[in-house]
Amino acid sequence: MVEKRNEFNAYVKFLEGEQEGDGPLKDVTVAVKDNIYIKGVETTAASRILRGFVPTYDATVVRKLRAAGAKIVAKTNMHEFAVGGTNTSSIFGPTRNPHDVERITGGSSGGSAAAVASGDVEVALGTDTRGSVRIPAALCGVFGFKPTFGRISRFGVIPLAWSMDHVGVLGRDVETIRKVYRTLKGFDSADPSTSVNVGLGEYKKEVESIGVIKELTEGTEVEEEFERFMDKLSRRYKVEKLEVPTVMEAVGIVDVFRAETAAYHSRYLPGREGDYFPDVLNAIKIGFNVPAHAYVNALRYRTRITQEFLKVFSEVDILTCPTVTIRPPKISDVLGREGEFRLPLTRNTVPFNVFSTPAISVPIGKFVGAQFIAPMGHDEELLDFVKGLGVSAFYTK
Repeated sequence: MVEKRNEFNAYVKFLEGEQEGDGPLKDVTVAVKDNIYIKGVETTAASRILRGFVPTYDATVVRKLRAAGAKIVAKTNMHEFAVGGTNTSSIFGPTRNPHDVERITGGSSGGSAAAVASGDVEVALGTDTRGSVRIPAALCGVFGFKPTFGRISRFGVIPLAWSMDHVGVLGRDVETIRKVYRTLKGFDSADPSTSVNVGLGEYKKEVESIGVIKELTEGTEVEEEFERFMDKLSRRYKVEKLEVPTVMEAVGIVDVFRAETAAYHSRYLPGREGDYFPDVLNAIKIGFNVPAHAYVNALRYRTRITQEFLKVFSEVDILTCPTVTIRPPKISDVLGREGEFRLPLTRNTVPFNVFSTPAISVPIGKFVGAQFIAPMGHDEELLDFVKGLGVSAFYTK
C-alpha cells in the first residue's frame, strides 16, 4: 500500500489497496482520479457541489483494474470538475509539482501525475478532454497516454464534454501503461461510445517517419529543448517539419463544445454559482451561451477537418510537437488567474481530442514533454514506438 504521506497534495483519500483478481496487473499499484467512481468511496471531482456523494457501483475501468489484480491505493486531487489545466482550483487545495513544490503540476489530472512522479504508485488513471492526462504528465516528467476515442469505457466517470472525454493512463514506463491499456480497452454496453471499436482493429506497422507539426512547435517556450530531442531522433528516423493547418482550426472551434459541459451542469446552474471556483464557473457559462445551430455546425465542421487532418498520415507515420507550450508556472502566479493559462496549457493537446486520435506525452525533461500522435486505432503501434525510444521518466523516489 502506498505510504500515507501527502507532501504534494496529490491525494484526496487513501484506500486499503485490497487485491481481488490474479491477472496481468497483479500487485501493480494504481491511483484513481477523483472523478472516477469507486463503490463506497466519496467522489467529489474536487468540487463543493459533490461533497458527500458516494457512488453505489464501480466505474467500468475500476472494475476491470480490480479483476486484473491491481491494487487501487488512493484517489487523486484534480482541477474542479476537470475544467482547468492548472490543478489549483480544488476544494482540497492546489497539487504541488514533485520536482519543485512551488510550481503547478498541470491538470486536470495533476494529482495522478504527482502520484506517479513522486514514485508512490506505478500508474494512475486520469481523464483527458483537452489534454488533462498529457499536460500534467509533461509538466511532471512522466508518461501520459490518451487512447483512440472510444477505446476505454467512460461509464462511471463524471463527464466534461462527452464527445471528447477519454480515460487515460499516466505511468513511469510504457510497458506498464500498455498492460493497463490492454486491461481497460474494449466494448462496454454501458458506454455507447465504445461501439466505435467494433471492426476497428489494432493496426501495427514499423514507424519510419516522423512529422513535426510546425504550427504547434515554433515560438513555444520549450522549442529549443524539443528540437534537441528531435535532433537525436533524426539519427534513427526520417524527421520532417510539416504545416498542418487543421490543428489550429481545431483549437478555434473547441469552445463550442462547452455546450456539452453546460448540459451536465444545468442540474446545478443556475442556483449554485457560489459553490464553483470562479475560473470553472466562467468556463461553464461559455457553454450556456452556445446556440444550438452553432453546436451542430461545429460537429459537422469537426468531421470535415478530422478527415482532412488524417490525410497527413499518408506522408508520415507519426506526428509530434511539444506537449505543452510553456514550463510550469509558480502556483502563486496562477492563483486567481487560472483562465489566463488555459490556452498556453491546452493548445497543443486539444486538437487530438477533437480528432479522436491516440496521443502520448513522453518526458524529455522534468518539466517538458514531447507529444506523439498516431492515426485512430494505431494505439499499440504508438506505444511500441515510444517504448523503442528508450526514454525514462523522472520521479523523485
